[in-house]
Amino acid sequence: MKEVEGAVEGFEPSLSFNNFGESGIDCTVVMRAKEFPSQSKIKHEFIKRLYSKFKEKGINIALDLVVIQRIASFLNIPISTLLEVDKGKNKA
Repeated sequence: MKEVEGAVEGFEPSLSFNNFGESGIDCTVVMRAKEFPSQSKIKHEFIKRLYSKFKEKGINIALDLVVIQRIASFLNIPISTLLEVDKGKNKA
């Protein structure tokens, strides 16, 4: 993460596992930003890289059905549309 703009150079991020959640393991990642506004960019880049690594390793992120239903309701689309996007069938 040190090459991400706004990150503190030389700071080594740390990871600690907290407990088992409903569909995964809860953890805390500590990263440092030079300024407060940079933290969202650093967090965004971290999540993008983590998601890419999960995909590369074949790790699927399970989504809670209630969350999927709320998103579908908010977007006023069928739930199946969101599930198809997850399977790569729909290029939304």
